[in-house]
Amino acid sequence: MEIFGFSTLIMVLGMAIVFIGLTVLIVVVDGVSRVINKRAPKADASPINVGGSEETFVEDPSLVAVISAALAACLQSDRPLAVQSIRRIAPRQASAWAQAGRRDLMS
Repeated sequence: MEIFGFSTLIMVLGMAIVFIGLTVLIVVVDGVSRVINKRAPKADASPINVGGSEETFVEDPSLVAVISAALAACLQSDRPLAVQSIRRIAPRQASAWAQAGRRDLMS
């Protein structure tokens, strides 16, 4: 019976040490992120260029708005987003693995 009490004490002490260590780690990481965010320069409102070429395949402004909203939701950035061009990636340019990965992400 004495062994059970000692082992329970060791277990509780170990869990307390891990809990305190994780709490200290959370506080340190939060403090470092606050210091980094204070020192980081404020981002300007310059647009993000998404397209790489001059040709645009999308002519429907509502489709451009939907794609812009999806990008803004995915990026979750404080900077404003301005989509300048949208071009379709031809299936022959990507490998079969890349196409499968895109399909997996979209489903």
